[in-house]
Amino acid sequence: MMEQNSSDEIDSSRLSFMEKITVGGVYLKLIYKDNQPHDFLILSANSSFEKMTGKKDIAGQKLCEVIPGLNESNPEIIDALLTVALKGDEKRLESFIKPINIFAGILIISEKKDYVNLYMDDTTSRKQAEEKLKASESRYRNLFDNMAEGFALYEAIKDDSGKVVDALLLNANLAFQKQTGMRIDDILGKTMMELFPQTGPLELDSSVKIAFGGGIENKELYSYDLERYFRQLTFSPEPGKFAYLFDDITDRKVAEKALAESERKFRTLAENADDIIMRFGKEHKHLYVNSAAVNYFKINASDFLSKTNAELGFLKEEYEYWHKRIDEVFSTGKSMREIAPVNNGEFWFDWSLIPEFDSEGNVSTVMSISRDVTTLKKTEKELAERERYYRMLFEDHEAVQLIVDPMTGLIVDANKAAEKFYGWTKEELVKMNIGDINLMPAEEIKERVKKVLCHEGSHFEVKQKRADGSIRDVDLYCSSFTREGREFIQPIIIDVSARKAAEALIKQKNEELFLANAEKDKFFSIIAHDLRSPFHAILGLMEVIIHDKENLSMDEIVEFVTEIHNSGKNVYELLENLLEWANMKRGVLTTNPEILDSGKLIRDSISFLSLKAEQKKIEVKSTYDDCPDIYTDKHMTDTVLRNLLSNALKYTKRGGKVSVSATRTGEMVEIAVKDNGVGMSGEYAKKLFKLGEKIGTRGTEMEPTSGLGLLLCKEFVEKNGGTIWVESKEGEGSVFCFTLPAGER
Repeated sequence: MMEQNSSDEIDSSRLSFMEKITVGGVYLKLIYKDNQPHDFLILSANSSFEKMTGKKDIAGQKLCEVIPGLNESNPEIIDALLTVALKGDEKRLESFIKPINIFAGILIISEKKDYVNLYMDDTTSRKQAEEKLKASESRYRNLFDNMAEGFALYEAIKDDSGKVVDALLLNANLAFQKQTGMRIDDILGKTMMELFPQTGPLELDSSVKIAFGGGIENKELYSYDLERYFRQLTFSPEPGKFAYLFDDITDRKVAEKALAESERKFRTLAENADDIIMRFGKEHKHLYVNSAAVNYFKINASDFLSKTNAELGFLKEEYEYWHKRIDEVFSTGKSMREIAPVNNGEFWFDWSLIPEFDSEGNVSTVMSISRDVTTLKKTEKELAERERYYRMLFEDHEAVQLIVDPMTGLIVDANKAAEKFYGWTKEELVKMNIGDINLMPAEEIKERVKKVLCHEGSHFEVKQKRADGSIRDVDLYCSSFTREGREFIQPIIIDVSARKAAEALIKQKNEELFLANAEKDKFFSIIAHDLRSPFHAILGLMEVIIHDKENLSMDEIVEFVTEIHNSGKNVYELLENLLEWANMKRGVLTTNPEILDSGKLIRDSISFLSLKAEQKKIEVKSTYDDCPDIYTDKHMTDTVLRNLLSNALKYTKRGGKVSVSATRTGEMVEIAVKDNGVGMSGEYAKKLFKLGEKIGTRGTEMEPTSGLGLLLCKEFVEKNGGTIWVESKEGEGSVFCFTLPAGER
């Protein structure tokens, strides 16, 4: 039933027209909101439109309320409605209207501004049929285009007399294009004579007979136009037309031709080969034997053919064994090769069985190729015996031996003695280079290898590294040999570390003995000089007192006795130093280190020499950082401090200053004895700690000295793990420094 709005805007003729049409129809008015197009008001709608939307009595409702979501799903329809409502004219379109799930052909027309007639024809059924037809066509086309065989459909062309003179190509698939190299778009609508001017005339008559008489023809042919071989099936799908299904068989034809040529070449090679060549069928019968087989077995070729080895009289145990092997090749399709005895081991043959396949990939025949290797086998046996003997001399020999590739320097073999000596396994050694064990530059190694190969040298003394990191002195005795066309070097390694150590020890002892004798001579020279001088003074003064005592005053006698006393003290100090020195050199004096307070040692030494300092009015100070502890021998350190302090007092003028300091520096403590005395030159300072250098310079008040005390200081400091040195400038004073290990409580 036609729905209408009560408005006078709808005339009776429009209502009558819309009710009579079968398509959906609706009369719409554009409505505005804020002066902008907002929606369309349905003024009237026929029953077909209501049926499409599934709603009734829709006049007076908004279009987007009747078809919710139309704006989002079909904006093209809304755009077309607006365009026609505002500008007039008409719009046609086809859309799938998702909210009501139909395909529709749409017509929009306008008679005046803001008013439109919308007509919708439901084309869903037609669309679905078209889609099914399209899918079916797609499946056919997919099959047609993807089939492996080429396809071509022709229609016969007759002249005015009714005679077939050519054929028109109606259709072809992609396989046709691929196999012929002709693009389908370029050839459709062309005739057979145009496309195949050489082959066409030959094929036309037989194809026409099938086009009008029916039947099927299957054959192989050569296309002179394409220069290819084809297998072709010809049939007629309907009268007057014929179709070809064809495969390109050029590769197969070429292969067959090549196979025939290969067989010809095989026959030529086989007949001229020294090897014995036979071909067997599945029943072990000979299908072919070459001339070498005929000559070796003294059997005619015709007698071989179609016979088994059993029928030819070969030994049973031998032909049964070989028949079994032939059966294995037939069943597995794999080649086999072995060297086996013939005639109870009188002869040996290197025998190969090779499968030959047919076009289906099945083993059709087995080819046997064999040669007499009896002489080679005997030679190999002799070589094996020699190799065993060599292995016995190499592998089990107690001498350390290696095999080295001179080109690469790689170790290629090592015997058991080498494993034991180096501490690496044989598997580890053969992965190493001689540069990994020889401690010498690579260039020197190359030079020595070159000498061995040129027979210019064979014995070398080197140092080698072992797995545990130890270094050994070894003698290398090298020789070269050739194996399988390659040169190798075989060094025999003798460990001479013990001998070298003994030689080094003897050399060291000789040097020590020589030095000791030299020191002894210098020592005696010092003693002779330094002891003689004090005794000369003592004896001279005593002689004056004895012979001239009546003429001497008491003051003079006291002065002489004082000089005698001082000389005696100097001799005593010298003798004490000499005794310490001697004990140390004899090894009697041992070092007994302990943790000591350096500050206390310094204070005790200053106290010990305080009287001497007071006599010369010399100020002695000590400075140290929190009394650092030292780890040293107390007696030796006391001796060092007192000697250095005594020398500082001796060479400092009256009223001078002496200071002693102790400072921790890392793992050591540095003790310095500084004075502002006479100092010394650089050249003189270099002689202070050397035995044999004459350095006995008297003090500022003519105090005697031997220089032995500083030598003793050096020995004592070094025995306790320290060093001693002097910094001095002539006329400004000296600083004697020595270090000792720091002590940790």
